[in-house]
Amino acid sequence: NRRFHLNNGSFRKPMDTLNFPDYFEDIEMRLNKTLQTGVAENVIIKPSSQETYNVFITPIFNSRERITGAIIVIIDNSELVLAHERIEKSQEQLLSIMNNSLAVIALKDNAGRYEFVNARFEEVFGLHADEVVGKTDLQIFERETAKQFRDKDLDTMRTLSPLETIDEFTLPLGKVTLNSVRFPIFDAEGTIKSICTQATDISKEKHANEQLRLAGKIFERTSEAILVTDANEKIVTANETFTEVTGYTTQELTGNAPSMLQSSSHSDDFYRGIRASLSERGFWQGEAEIKVKSGSSVTMWLTVNAVKGGDGDIVNYVAAFSDVNEIKDMQRRIEYLATHDELTGLPNRAVLLERLELMVGNAKRAEQLCAVLFIDLDKFKPVNDNLGHKVGDLLLKQVTKRINKCIRDTDMLARLGGDEFVAIVSAARVDEIDEIAKRIITQVETEFQVANHQIAISASLGVAVYPNDGITSDVLLHHADEAMYHAKSLGRGQYQYFTARMMEKAQARVQIEARLKSALQERQFSLVYQPQYDIASNAIVGMEALLRIANDEQDITRAAEFIDVAEKANLIDAIGFHALELVAFDLKMAMQKGISLPRVSVNLSGKQLLTSDFTKRFEQLLSRTSLPAEAFKFEISERDIQKGEKRIFHRLQSLKSMGAVICIDDFGIHQSAVAQLQQCGASEMKLSRQIIEQPDDASEQLLRAYIDVANVLGMTVVADQVETEEQMDYLVSVGCELAQGFVFSAPVTFDNMLEKLDR
Repeated sequence: NRRFHLNNGSFRKPMDTLNFPDYFEDIEMRLNKTLQTGVAENVIIKPSSQETYNVFITPIFNSRERITGAIIVIIDNSELVLAHERIEKSQEQLLSIMNNSLAVIALKDNAGRYEFVNARFEEVFGLHADEVVGKTDLQIFERETAKQFRDKDLDTMRTLSPLETIDEFTLPLGKVTLNSVRFPIFDAEGTIKSICTQATDISKEKHANEQLRLAGKIFERTSEAILVTDANEKIVTANETFTEVTGYTTQELTGNAPSMLQSSSHSDDFYRGIRASLSERGFWQGEAEIKVKSGSSVTMWLTVNAVKGGDGDIVNYVAAFSDVNEIKDMQRRIEYLATHDELTGLPNRAVLLERLELMVGNAKRAEQLCAVLFIDLDKFKPVNDNLGHKVGDLLLKQVTKRINKCIRDTDMLARLGGDEFVAIVSAARVDEIDEIAKRIITQVETEFQVANHQIAISASLGVAVYPNDGITSDVLLHHADEAMYHAKSLGRGQYQYFTARMMEKAQARVQIEARLKSALQERQFSLVYQPQYDIASNAIVGMEALLRIANDEQDITRAAEFIDVAEKANLIDAIGFHALELVAFDLKMAMQKGISLPRVSVNLSGKQLLTSDFTKRFEQLLSRTSLPAEAFKFEISERDIQKGEKRIFHRLQSLKSMGAVICIDDFGIHQSAVAQLQQCGASEMKLSRQIIEQPDDASEQLLRAYIDVANVLGMTVVADQVETEEQMDYLVSVGCELAQGFVFSAPVTFDNMLEKLDR
């Protein structure tokens, strides 16, 4: 009341006659409002930054609930508000200091829940405060990191004193190392209420120290001799290699000038040149004579670098000395490997083409012949696969020696890789080239003795002659390659000259390969099926899926016309498995319709089986289609079986163990051993067309022998490509019971096949 000069004499006086300050002028208006509405009023009045008043106007009611007056209470809160403002300002300043601190700061309650983390904490841990506050370490971090933090918090609480530790842990952002101090915060009763952690991120410093230690180890253990001087060219240190090379101890070197190592074989201009290069470019490199303690000189490859400090001034010079002879040997080795085959020591393709260009030029000037002999070893792969690469490498070395004996010193033999060699020879006549080719074939066919193994291989040669078969090295090499493939197709162990007909075939292969790639991409392959019959009952007992290319403009619709190209172009795996998927789709469709089908034969290439995941993909296909493996019969050619490839046998056995039947296709041409038939798990042999095409006494005896072998092994015999009634009668007479061919049915679509089965 004294604040507003109110006393007993103020009673019953109107409000506007009282001595209120101007800033209370709306109290009368608020009073009238309360008297009219009966609603209390509460207002804060702040006339200046130093003054704050709370005004409460409360209505007074009589016993009849009528307003008879009001009580006005004015409270001076100035000191209290100022105190709160000072506290808030202090808190804001403290928060600003903590958030701008380079230290990580965190506050946890005694249960381990975060109460506060600063901006540096967010930066180091990659977390926002909202993700941390109210949670424990175990809710935020990996278990190992959380346990580390909690254990150290508990140690601090047990000791009731600050605890300094090194905290190392791994976060998604990387490995972090903190130098941490934890200390307890007590309440008025002396009980720990919080744990405060302040930590400095020393990850970079630790990494730098590790790098320094690593550099020190490298400095001491490197094979190079290293010398370090200060900016005034006084020796500071040298590594152990340097002391070994020069004979000086570190103590003898330290404090001296590098001039103690200068050799009289260099002039003053030589050393002035080194200093000039260091001044202008910061480094110098070259050969130098170094005088050692004994007084003699050694030739070294010297590299000197000027090391600058943060201010750009030179602080050290580092000189590295390498054995120049080792460097030159390494250069010669690199040059040799760039031009030669490491295993055989023969020139490589680059040197071959360069030398062939020279020989072609010489042949042109002398009007002579120049020939390229492309040599491919037959039956080398089984040696590698069955006896190991070490034996294969030794065999290639022996082959190299033998072929080199067949050519003259003026000729050249190169290895292209694998089992492919190329000889380039100059000759006056074609018969000279013939003689060399024959000698090579004879030498390679002669049995090899390698690591206690008797090894028999052969060679197929393709020959291209300048100028008839080409006038450039690339063309001659390509044509010789084509001729070699032709020699292989004719039975191996022979040589063939390049002809224009081979070029036509090569071009046709290129076109077929392009067509196959397009058909794969556009999904233009389709299937037809040829039924297999029991000859006696004329009942369908099986069917073979045959691949075709739909809408083919190049007339290569039959698989027999493109399989060879597909194998050479490494497309056979993709095409073969696509065919298997098409068969599975047809079988699943029939199964869904409740149609029972005989086993379906699918052709396999040996190359398909050599892919490591073929059986796995087949299992996955069965799983996707819910088909049993027993629905499939896999036909593989006798040619692939005869190679004796163990991986092929193993994977055929795997298919058999799954429930599929294995059939040897085109049987009787390559004369497989009985052991190979057993190794591959075959239970069926399909006779080659050549055996039944023109029956005679010799072929009949052979056919009966095959059927007898099949009976002994428990195998079924199927005749393929039977086209006449006479052939069918002949098969019955020798005891062959199953057959397929045009005499029974041409290949038909799947729908037509279902109709045949229904009939």
